[in-house]
Amino acid sequence: MRILQLIIFTGALLSGQAYADPIGDGSIPVDRCDSLRLDKCRPAPMSTEHNTPKIEIKQHKPQIKRSLSLPEQGASLEDGACEAHFNISYMQMHDQIKVETSVRNTICVASGGDYALRIRTVSESGDAQTQSIGQSWSRLDGKDWVETEYYPMDPNSRLLWVRVKSKRKTACLCDT
Repeated sequence: MRILQLIIFTGALLSGQAYADPIGDGSIPVDRCDSLRLDKCRPAPMSTEHNTPKIEIKQHKPQIKRSLSLPEQGASLEDGACEAHFNISYMQMHDQIKVETSVRNTICVASGGDYALRIRTVSESGDAQTQSIGQSWSRLDGKDWVETEYYPMDPNSRLLWVRVKSKRKTACLCDT
């Protein structure tokens, strides 16, 4: 399409159908300029008042409207429930995985709950396996509960990650 336009434009110039130049300097008004004749373009005509170019600028303010609604999260705790904050650290030790788990609860002193450790490993052949191990914790004093456990794994596998999975209803319950 561009080649066709160029051929038509070149043909019009050669045939003498180009824009008539009223000033006589070979320049072309800005409204008739294109990318092929930028060196011949002349500025817009000057007004006789104050000798300034006539420029019209139209400003359009973009209107961006967005709305976002989020479902409400139930932040209130049920009777006897508390909020458990889990922290884990883990490392592979040849054919074992060492996992240190700690639980912090600032709502009640005597408390306990359930959680699951999810352990993901990958074998030499590239097969990934995830195992879930159910655990429970309890404390009678206000100190953080800490436990270190060792879990077996295939010595030819590699540990990818260990994560804690818990349910809000059973992760932390106050003992009364």
